[in-house]
Amino acid sequence: MWLPLLVLPALLSAAPSSTVVVVTRRTAVSPVDALALATLVTRTLKDAKVNTAWEADGAARRLAALGVKDSSKCEGRMACIIEFGRQLDVASVVSVSVSELDKERSVTLEVVDVASGETVATESLLYRRGARAPADQLATFAKNVLAALAPPAPSPPVEPPPP
Repeated sequence: MWLPLLVLPALLSAAPSSTVVVVTRRTAVSPVDALALATLVTRTLKDAKVNTAWEADGAARRLAALGVKDSSKCEGRMACIIEFGRQLDVASVVSVSVSELDKERSVTLEVVDVASGETVATESLLYRRGARAPADQLATFAKNVLAALAPPAPSPPVEPPPP
């Protein structure tokens, strides 16, 4: 009986230096379509060598285990995005906000540093409904995320002044 209680935290947490992609807002877009977009974003980040904790569906399952059945109920609120990151034990969250109006889909991607609450990278996409998200823009976003999340370069040693 104690084993499930001991295993659950290990299943829910990720490496604290990792990133997770979560749909935090969707308007006129089905949960399935929003998750497919989040999966595409996750895979693009992985291709760029960003340390992602899980595929988007894995993050959704972990949030559901914590009682969050629909992460889009967050409505893109920063405090909510940060709390998702804390609960999932990750360093950063890529918030996916997606909406459709007429024949266009609008997507905003925002990378939030969980510790500081600061946005470290953003990207806005606009494309025809039913089309795939522009791969070139996603690839550029992924490179920007990798750069934004990279640890700062070490400072050169300071030498004492000559006597």
